[in-house]
Amino acid sequence: MKISKSKEKWGQIPNFKNYLISNQGKIKSTARKVWHSGSKTEMT
Repeated sequence: MKISKSKEKWGQIPNFKNYLISNQGKIKSTARKVWHSGSKTEMT
């Protein structure tokens, strides 16, 4: 697989608002609030 040396750009995936896809084919989830079980501490 050939990876371009250009700057990686991210865009939202249609119908999947919590995920982004890059111009190099990488996929990642966006930041979201997560609560630790048994704790009142919010983690991101």
